[in-house]
Amino acid sequence: MHAGIAVRLMHGNRDFLIGEAFCQRWGIELIDQPLVRAFRGGHVVVVHGDQLCTDDVAYQRWRAKSRNPAWQRRVLSRPLWWRVGLARTARIISRLRHRHQQPQDVTPAAVHAMMRRHDAQLMIHGHTHRPAVHGDASQQRVVLSDWSATAGSAVALDDTETVTLLRVGRQEDQVTLSAWLR
Repeated sequence: MHAGIAVRLMHGNRDFLIGEAFCQRWGIELIDQPLVRAFRGGHVVVVHGDQLCTDDVAYQRWRAKSRNPAWQRRVLSRPLWWRVGLARTARIISRLRHRHQQPQDVTPAAVHAMMRRHDAQLMIHGHTHRPAVHGDASQQRVVLSDWSATAGSAVALDDTETVTLLRVGRQEDQVTLSAWLR
C-alpha cells in the first residue's frame, strides 16, 4: 500500500522474473493471470495480453520457456551482468524480428476462447498497445496503451457498469485523467 493506494502487479512480457520477494519488499501484491471478477451478471477478465497473440509462434515458444520455473531459477542464479546482457540480447532479437513485419495483434479465436471460458462480458489487456474499445455492451474488449514516465491509460468502470478508457498524463507532480474512448 502506497499513500493509501493498493499496488498490484501482473506479469507481462518483460517483467516476468519479478518475484514475491521483490513484491513483499516494496508492498506490491503480485496477481496471477487471468484476473477474473464479477461484472454485468458475468465477469471481467484482465490479462497482460501476450498470451492472446497465438499466431506469433516464435514468441509463444519464448513465453513458454521464460515462464518455466526451472528456467527462471537458472537465470536468476546467474550474475546481474549476465542477466542484463540476456535481456538486452532478447530485446535486440525481438526488434530485428519485427523490423520488417507488422506487429502481431491478438488472435480473435484466443480472445473469444478466454472470454467464453470465464463467462466474461469484458476483457481488459495491454501488450499490443493499440488503445481501443472493441465490441458492444454485451461483450467488450478494452486495449490499454503502453506506459511511459509521462503517459499511459487506465480503465474506469462506473456504477452503471459503463466502461471508459482513460488517458493518463503526468507533468511534474500533476496527474490528469481524461476520457479517451467509451
